[in-house]
Amino acid sequence: KGTFVGRRTGWGFNSQLAAGPVELQGEWLRNDLHPVSGRAAAADGWSLLGLVSLTRQVQALLRFERHDANVEAPLTTTDVWTLGCNYLLRGDDLKLSVNYLVGSPPAPARGGPRLLGRGQVVF
Repeated sequence: KGTFVGRRTGWGFNSQLAAGPVELQGEWLRNDLHPVSGRAAAADGWSLLGLVSLTRQVQALLRFERHDANVEAPLTTTDVWTLGCNYLLRGDDLKLSVNYLVGSPPAPARGGPRLLGRGQVVF
């Protein structure tokens, strides 16, 4: 289950701008699915992120993202707001993140806020 058989085409665009302690990022992605059997479908998504460095080690961020799992069908769009904080122990090589997410998934999925923590190690 969950295995796709057919042709899949995806593309996207992303960009970012950094000026002093402020960084803005944007992204748009598209995925077209052409299964061997069944109807073709297209998924679409985008996000905007604002990041502010409060100190050399602490960053605050706000992100909005929207994903539509099937642009032709109703009630398939998910919106998520993320409010977060990053603590940089050694730049981006060693980082701790805490994010609070609030979203509106399509019915009948159960929504609700989430608190996520993450550690990042790059070597």
